[in-house]
Amino acid sequence: MSRPIHFEIHAGEPERAIAFYQKLFDWKFTPWEGPMPYWTIKTGEGPGIDGGLLPRRGVVTTEAPVIAPRRGAAAGALATGNRSTPASSESPAAGKATGTRSCRS
Repeated sequence: MSRPIHFEIHAGEPERAIAFYQKLFDWKFTPWEGPMPYWTIKTGEGPGIDGGLLPRRGVVTTEAPVIAPRRGAAAGALATGNRSTPASSESPAAGKATGTRSCRS
């Protein structure tokens, strides 16, 4: 699977987000030993870049797409307890982009 080019995740519930991305992509999270809550993210080996996760501050006004460069990754996101938003697009170069959001009661 292709690795991300760059990202940082702002999560309302960091532990829940970590569990989600570990299950979906097998990413490795390491707590940062700095003055604020932050986790570094190892997305894989080879070319690409890793990322970070931190607690969200403020209100979210948009939904970020999940880019699924291989078949089945978007379905995997839905299987982990998220639901697809109506907007979805496909690109031969980038794969399928499907907006997802948490299924919360």
